[in-house]
Amino acid sequence: MNEGTLALMIPIFSVIGGIAIVIVALVSDHRRKTQMIEKGMEIPMKKPTPFGGIKFGALIIGAAIGLTFGSIADNWGLFVEDETGYFVGVMLFAGIGLILSSLYIKNEVKKEEGQ
Repeated sequence: MNEGTLALMIPIFSVIGGIAIVIVALVSDHRRKTQMIEKGMEIPMKKPTPFGGIKFGALIIGAAIGLTFGSIADNWGLFVEDETGYFVGVMLFAGIGLILSSLYIKNEVKKEEGQ
């Protein structure tokens, strides 16, 4: 098998494997819920995450700032390879965004408990 064929097969099998994992997870969850109904048990409702929007927003804002940082680093030639600046920027600022959102959430929870 030559390198071109192998390079083409890797993403194909990755996508097929990912789809298979999702299908197996959905089928097993359906079976579990069906068995619970047959036994007369109540299916627990999923609780909404109270601060999910804040976490997601901070992640997206951090990723956008990271892309901007990567673009600036690419224009200034700070990294040997062009993609490195984008990768570092997105990971760094997305992580900072998540840390800041968790600190904000922790403070909000403390305020709610104090009232």
